[in-house]
Amino acid sequence: MNANLECCYVARQRGFVSSGFSLQDWLKASLDGVSFPGDVREYAVVLEDFNKAFNDARVFEGFYLSGPQHRTRANAEVLNAKKELLEQKIPAIPPVILAAQQALRVIMENP
Repeated sequence: MNANLECCYVARQRGFVSSGFSLQDWLKASLDGVSFPGDVREYAVVLEDFNKAFNDARVFEGFYLSGPQHRTRANAEVLNAKKELLEQKIPAIPPVILAAQQALRVIMENP
């Protein structure tokens, strides 16, 4: 979680997103219905949503760069919209990470 939080801060400082977030296997279980506190589940959902949008933008960027016939104004606008969406998602992620960390602390302190 700390590494993902740091990635958020770096992306905000640099003004662009260069990678998706790490979603550990135990956390993926939260997406499959394993019981975790709401804040931890929200963390998993938010990061999974971001990662899907990131992968979508990356695939489209590959298509856009694959040849001059794909470098049209319309495709450039689509690519820019996908990248802007990622940048809009970043500010909402740190509070979700911090809430999930707090929820896990409570669980570990009160087993």
